[in-house]
Amino acid sequence: MATMTKDAIVLVRLTTRDRFSLDADARMKGIPSGTAAAVYIAEGVRRRRFPAIEFRDGQPGRVAYLVGSRWPVWMIVELVSDQ
Repeated sequence: MATMTKDAIVLVRLTTRDRFSLDADARMKGIPSGTAAAVYIAEGVRRRRFPAIEFRDGQPGRVAYLVGSRWPVWMIVELVSDQ
């Protein structure tokens, strides 16, 4: 069962060029521009807290990887847990 969360509204100013890029990316993914912006902001906050982690598009969606490697974070956690 999914956990219900409360959304907060944040107003963000973008350049026309950035807005165009955001809209194009959202259309390509088939999601609203606001949803794409929220995902990018959440990822940016996580990247700020955990600079050795990057997000890449994968089969299940966005996947966290160790920067500079081909190792997804879930696999590293699983390997460490097995020790």
